[in-house]
Amino acid sequence: MRKRKTDEIDNGQDVNRVFGIITNVSEWYFMECSLDNEGKPSFKLSEPVTIVYKDENLQAKVEKILGHIVWILEEAQKSVEASQSGIKSYIADLESKNAELKNKNMQLRQIIEKNTRHDAENAKHKVRIEELEKYSADISAKNNLCSVKKEEISELTAVTSYGIPDSVIDQGSFCEQHIADNADTKSLEDKKTDSFLDEMYKKKISNKIRQRSRKRNSKKMKALCDKNKIGEKKARGLIYDEVVKQDSKFTNDEIQKIMDHFSNKSSIDLSNDQKNNSINDDTSSQTDVSNSSGYSSIGYQGRGGITY
Repeated sequence: MRKRKTDEIDNGQDVNRVFGIITNVSEWYFMECSLDNEGKPSFKLSEPVTIVYKDENLQAKVEKILGHIVWILEEAQKSVEASQSGIKSYIADLESKNAELKNKNMQLRQIIEKNTRHDAENAKHKVRIEELEKYSADISAKNNLCSVKKEEISELTAVTSYGIPDSVIDQGSFCEQHIADNADTKSLEDKKTDSFLDEMYKKKISNKIRQRSRKRNSKKMKALCDKNKIGEKKARGLIYDEVVKQDSKFTNDEIQKIMDHFSNKSSIDLSNDQKNNSINDDTSSQTDVSNSSGYSSIGYQGRGGITY
């Protein structure tokens, strides 16, 4: 008897059943093994079939043959068990390698995510660096422009200088003290007259200073425009900035002393006709200054009432 091959089994035959023979040479049992609905094995054993051997040698031979069959089955089972053991070892090895691969994949995934974050940060840093480089270039350009303007302003220092010596300021201080000493002896009407005359002379002196400054500025402005090839408007703006700086160097007291000095150089006691003439002269001088100058007034009102 031999085992049937898979292709020899009918398609409709149940392959979940196994048949076997159990024997002690003289008694033979037929066994059926199948799986129930729950997948558990169940066994069925037939009644024993007794075989009587007339020749004792024949029975011994059958026992010997059955012993060989048992040995073959045992050896086959050993090879199957060894094969299964090797398969189990191979499976364990594969599982170990699979675990290592999973660990490496996880590490690679983390590295990829880290690289992605670094790439995003590098992109932001690159944009930031470009912005800083552009800002640095703008600052350098502004610094160069400021350096050029400082050179131009240094050339305008002579133009905006008042040129008033210290002796004039000292004389103004003396005049101021003299007027203060005589203030108590004057009547209220004289004080009003003096105040009015002082105001008129201050305006007249302011116009004279402004006229001289305009003449100097006009010449210097023309030379500056020709030298640096800049427009009249820009040159006037530079002169205006320097005038503001120069004006800030004088205190209110110093400016008042200068005004009082020029006021007291003429006679203080003027008649009413002289007052009117002074007013007319002041108006005409302002008109003449505006017309004689080739440029419009900058229009800066300095401290002490001086208009530049």
